[in-house]
Amino acid sequence: ANPFFGYNKNWYIFGAMLVSLAIAFIILYIPGIQNVLLTRPVPVKYWFIPFGWAAMIFTLDEIRKLLIRSFPKGPIAKLAW
Repeated sequence: ANPFFGYNKNWYIFGAMLVSLAIAFIILYIPGIQNVLLTRPVPVKYWFIPFGWAAMIFTLDEIRKLLIRSFPKGPIAKLAW
């Protein structure tokens, strides 16, 4: 099920993701807030680690869905529901 298109679309999820990302950037990169919350900017090289994990999770989930569609009575399909 896709949260952005189709029957069960939920646009609040997209907005919540944008707001969460904006809050993270504000807390980490605005100097006045850094002083109050005692935070420091995250080096750019560490921003790519979550993107790698997200790509891996996305790929594995798509493979799982393909296996469920290909083998609807298989063991993975039984685990899915």
